[in-house]
Amino acid sequence: MQTTDISGGVHFPVSLPAGEAAQGGHQLAFIGTFYLENRLLTSSPSRLAMEASLPPQEREESYQRDAAPQPAEYAMETTSERSRQETAPLPSSSYNPLRYYGRGVFLPLALGLATPHYGSTRDPMALPLGVTWMTSNPWLMGVMTASLGYGVDSRSVAYNLSYQNGTDTSLFQYRLEHGSEFDVTGAGWLHSTVTAEGTTSLPLGRISRLSLGNITRLQFGQELLEQKAATGQQNPAVIATGTPYLHLINATTASWSCIQHWGPGIHERLGISLGTEVYYTMNTTLSTRQLNMSAGNIGLSASIFIPKLLPLRTVQNHTYNLPTTITAAVFPSGLATGTESSLLSYSWGRTPSMAAMVEAKTILYSINIQKALPVVTAVYINDFDLSL
Repeated sequence: MQTTDISGGVHFPVSLPAGEAAQGGHQLAFIGTFYLENRLLTSSPSRLAMEASLPPQEREESYQRDAAPQPAEYAMETTSERSRQETAPLPSSSYNPLRYYGRGVFLPLALGLATPHYGSTRDPMALPLGVTWMTSNPWLMGVMTASLGYGVDSRSVAYNLSYQNGTDTSLFQYRLEHGSEFDVTGAGWLHSTVTAEGTTSLPLGRISRLSLGNITRLQFGQELLEQKAATGQQNPAVIATGTPYLHLINATTASWSCIQHWGPGIHERLGISLGTEVYYTMNTTLSTRQLNMSAGNIGLSASIFIPKLLPLRTVQNHTYNLPTTITAAVFPSGLATGTESSLLSYSWGRTPSMAAMVEAKTILYSINIQKALPVVTAVYINDFDLSL
């Protein structure tokens, strides 16, 4: 079993004779699989630390026997005989998924959001001061996240619990999330939120794809009165009235696309996407069982993907040929257009002011990184984009 972490992995290793090794001595040739390409690599066995049943000296002798030219019949006979002698069953036990969820990583920042209170003028903001625990199961693929954070500007403490899982492909993916927020200036508990989201993507023909999604968000809290703080802070102070309320939003999306990669760069895509979304929201005061607001709408969107505006080729994971996406939408809620701000604004009681929108996004420069931070390996950097 290999104990050394080799970038790209060690796939289909082959022993090279000493005369063919680039640096002399015993060498292994293997394939490394990376995000954009596969590479043919070589390495010495000393860099590939292994856990094996053979002592190091006998293991090196085994490498040399495998690399030495031998008659075909003799090689098949000795290899089969040596395999029977050296193969031993690995120690095993019953699979227990719970033991893996206890192995995770702490991050020195909070990943949860301070969800806007229903009817509040405060915009959603991050709570960066805090900690996050992330863990996963290597076979079930579920990712569990727990965050606890404090917002200096919002003057609140919030926690967030999430779990996301799905199939190995895009056939079905889902996310479950729960969070609560507490005001530290005297209002106490503000609200709790539960979110459930599911998506599926099905191929149609060679390059077409049908995508469906649904998100339901339920918020339970107490109504607040806002007043400007005497200290002149940007966000108003809050006073809890104790009147409970229940706020619900449900949005369903459907889109068809015929987008395909049109070049070596990850942003070089060509095609169109057409989408529609139906969303509904309501707010109820639980003490009086009065329906304060109920609204719904249907939105449409269309996007055009242009692989590049400049006749330049992406080289060494650098993109500078200006890939562009143009999006137009009618009554956008944010889901079909890929933005969250208008959806959050609508869902917490502030109707979007846009009846239609047209926007263009151009990647001025991008570099594909696909590496984890050296110390905090749980933080994985996909790429760096500079867009307009």
